[in-house]
Amino acid sequence: MWRAGTPVGVNGVETMTALLDADQEDVPSFITTDNMRMVVVRRSKGVGIRLWDNTRQERHSFPPRSWYAVKEEYRLPATYTRYLTPKIVQMPDILGAVIDEKMDGDVVFQLAGNTLKLLVTEEPDHRLYTQFKDLTNHKTTYPSSRYLYTNASKRGKVFVDFNKAYNPPCAFTNYATCSFAPRENYLDVPIEAGEMFSGHH
Repeated sequence: MWRAGTPVGVNGVETMTALLDADQEDVPSFITTDNMRMVVVRRSKGVGIRLWDNTRQERHSFPPRSWYAVKEEYRLPATYTRYLTPKIVQMPDILGAVIDEKMDGDVVFQLAGNTLKLLVTEEPDHRLYTQFKDLTNHKTTYPSSRYLYTNASKRGKVFVDFNKAYNPPCAFTNYATCSFAPRENYLDVPIEAGEMFSGHH
């Protein structure tokens, strides 16, 4: 148990005081003490503390994650178009708010005879990040959307590999503060690949 007046670790350095950077900064300030890890979070409805407690029994009893069998047909070549000016879209979050987020471009690909498009943000290492919904939501996958990173884009070419789609943190805890896919990223096809959801949370 942490006691007042004892130093804590901030990004690996023991200290008594520190100016903390929130989780949306390039280098967030992670506080560690005993079996606890914390970070400041800024969200649509204010500022809070995210806490990881490594002694929680749920860390050992939580059901295992489940995935569709890997299917090559869901690893799709795509064309990435970066916008001259980022596009602002509205994304709902778990707190009931709608937040404005910028999209750096879109990827276009073919699946089962359909031409599909996803809006994406581009990471500093040129990987693309997206949040999407499809016709498996509420059935075999998490209801509110799934997340996906692509490989780094090269001259506008990239693979969208839905086998790597995964659930947001809200699938595992009541205390996460997730955002979900914008309406522009609703796919009118089933994506039977990536992480599934059994409804255990």
